[in-house]
Amino acid sequence: MRNQEEQHKETERALRISEAKFQGLLESAPDAIVLVDVRAVIVLVNAETETIFGYDRKELIGKSIAMLIPEHLRDLHTEHVEDYLSNPRIRPMGRDLNITAQRKDGSQLPVDIKLSPYETQDGQFVISIIRDITERRRIEKEREKLVSELQNALERVKTLSGMLPICASCKKIRDDEGYWKEIESYITEHSEAVFSHGICPECEEKLYPDL
Repeated sequence: MRNQEEQHKETERALRISEAKFQGLLESAPDAIVLVDVRAVIVLVNAETETIFGYDRKELIGKSIAMLIPEHLRDLHTEHVEDYLSNPRIRPMGRDLNITAQRKDGSQLPVDIKLSPYETQDGQFVISIIRDITERRRIEKEREKLVSELQNALERVKTLSGMLPICASCKKIRDDEGYWKEIESYITEHSEAVFSHGICPECEEKLYPDL
């Protein structure tokens, strides 16, 4: 009998340690973690959920997960939830879609959501891991803008490269078709440069010595 009691106590102790470790991992996770039941009702959240969404966990537990979704997207979200619950598996939510969540103050943020089924003796649940990707989206937009600017610049600019045959006397340049062109005309055609004409001091003295 004593051995059974000791074994029972040891089992309870192991369970408490396991629960403490789970709770520690849950609260220290860098992403929001939301546990919902088959009705999509929130039963558990972690500290990062409170930080990201601005709610106290007491305001979330017992409420529908839809409260974290913008109102105009809730019908679509409900369809995704029903689809997932009909065939629960580990996967991203809304693959290839831009998922938007909503904070307590009504502001919205882009998020990635990973879903995972969680089976217990109390029934089936779904673990939602929610990551705020606001900074990632900002960097992506900056990169897209830079790529667009570079592409536009490449379309506008024509570069001169290779060896250019130039007359040693009149300084005309021979183009790819064999025609000789004034250097100003050739450079204007092959670049964004625009010429304006004037007279340098040496030429002015040579051409107009009396001025």
